[in-house]
Amino acid sequence: MPENNKSEERLSLRILSLCVALVLLALLPQACEMKRGAPEKEAAPAVSPSAGVSARYVSGKAGIFTVEAFKGQPLLLSIQGADTPYLSANLQELERLNSEWGPRGVAVVALLTAFADGENAEEVASEARVSYPIATSSPDFLKSLGSVRALPTMVLVDNRGVMRKQYPGAYSADDLNTDLQSLVTGQ
Repeated sequence: MPENNKSEERLSLRILSLCVALVLLALLPQACEMKRGAPEKEAAPAVSPSAGVSARYVSGKAGIFTVEAFKGQPLLLSIQGADTPYLSANLQELERLNSEWGPRGVAVVALLTAFADGENAEEVASEARVSYPIATSSPDFLKSLGSVRALPTMVLVDNRGVMRKQYPGAYSADDLNTDLQSLVTGQ
């Protein structure tokens, strides 16, 4: 009987070890995203939306939104869900960031998207009282931008149109300010 208990104990430890390894593998991509400090020196270039997939301004500007239109200046792009309970607070925080970083040369744009039936991103954008432009898009446009895994997501784009960093979900204001400073100074 004692030998049987040891066998069961070893089996339990192996299963536990396997579970821990699987959890760590699942968390590895998120851990890589959580690097602190300045944005990476080299990042993947911004992906141009494919033909027929677009985002358009509904407030603050007219026309089609493209990341390429901001070449020559850093861009803080805030991607938001249209009917999320935290949208209003996020848009006001973006207003604060625009007031702080806009005079330093950072363009700020909110990109609203609707994922569920009945969400109306255009209506939400028209009701927002902010000083930065708001564009609306479909989920297909977000796919063309690259890996947007959560809403909201903040994206930092340098003055060459290269996406430097993403903040999926909640973000640290200190880290964001450090990274924005690096973009402004070209480091």
